[in-house]
This record gives sequence, C-alpha cells and structure tokens, in this order.
Amino acid sequence: MALLRIIEDGRALVSTEGTIAWNRKGPTVLEGHLPVSIAADGCDAAYLGMTLWSQRPSQIGLRFMMNSVPVLRVDVNGKHDSLPRSTHSHRYNAMTGKDDRIEILDNFVDVPMAPTIPLGTERKCFEVFANMANVQLNGTYWTDPWRGGR
Repeated sequence: MALLRIIEDGRALVSTEGTIAWNRKGPTVLEGHLPVSIAADGCDAAYLGMTLWSQRPSQIGLRFMMNSVPVLRVDVNGKHDSLPRSTHSHRYNAMTGKDDRIEILDNFVDVPMAPTIPLGTERKCFEVFANMANVQLNGTYWTDPWRGGR
C-alpha cells in the first residue's frame, strides 16, 4: 500500500486532532482513542489507541490504526508466543493484515514490571509511540486516563 510507505518514511503529513478520549471497557480496562489526520488520499479514518489495565499498570498496549487496519502495535511488557515477556512492536503488512515483523524494542520507555509505575509513564509511552508511527502530536492531546483513581 503506497499510503503506508509514505507514512512510514515520514513523507505524509500525519497529525493528531483533538484530545484523547478514554472509555472504560469493564471495571479494570481503559481504552484511549485519539483521531489522526492524514493529508493523503485513501485514508478515511485513522487513530492512535492505548489500552491500560489497572491491575497490570506496567503492561501497556499501543496501536496505530488506519481504515480499521492495524499499521503498528507496541506491547509494553507484553507476552508473545515466540518472545519472552518484553516490550515489542508488531509491524503489519498492509496487503495481508498480518504482523510480519515482530521485534523486541530495547530503546523504548523503560517500564519495570511492578504493581505501580511512576506518574507520567503512560503519557511518555504514548509520545514515544506516536513518534515511532511518524504522527505529530498537536495541542492539548493528552488527558489523565485515571482521573478518579485506579
């Protein structure tokens, strides 16, 4: 897909619109969704997403979706069949929708496996992920996901 190559190499203007919206998915899971604008034909809907688990704060899920198809995913301290528990990325093949490239990320935000994490860790992970996806974060894009406590 030509659009995906343009985004991956940073040639397309890809930026966020508005503020991340948080929704509860059950008593212990929060899903964040931040719309992304892509200045190119062929992309009707894109967003950056984040999944947080209150019972597992050191495990964070991040994804970049375009036209309902995953482009990039990062699992912070995630478990994968072929990998030890680690922070790793999944790059998807736009033609097949399969995650052909899975790699351990040694240079991502260090989030120790622990029952609590430092304040601001979720935001830092989101910012590093947006940079990996070549998405420019605009304005006041962030709100605290855990307002009201974990």
